[in-house]
Amino acid sequence: MLRLVVERVVPSFRSNMLPKSNRLSRKLFPELLKASRFVNSPVFSLRFSDETAFDRPHIAVSVSKKISKSAVVRNRVRRRIYSILYPLLSKLSPRAYLFVVKSGVEKLKADALKSEIEKILRESKAFV
Repeated sequence: MLRLVVERVVPSFRSNMLPKSNRLSRKLFPELLKASRFVNSPVFSLRFSDETAFDRPHIAVSVSKKISKSAVVRNRVRRRIYSILYPLLSKLSPRAYLFVVKSGVEKLKADALKSEIEKILRESKAFV
């Protein structure tokens, strides 16, 4: 009798999503939009808190329906930004950051998106 053995393959890569401890709660959005500093670029508006009331950086990405009516496209943009920000977490100062995405970001290549994110973070003096 021939018996087949099926092995389950578990991916060895780590997810690039931000850990829950580094995500910014949606409840803090209005407060951050009112009393915060901001830096603009052609594809982002970065809102960040002045005070360092957090023990680690807290990040959120807001992608409006103006960018795309499709939730698939909006989620893809959000995941791309999170995957670029994940390796930078250890270099960011402990503040609240809100990336508000503008139209055109969904068409950017990965290298251009990464350089745009790093440029806007440098302008905001977010790096420790």
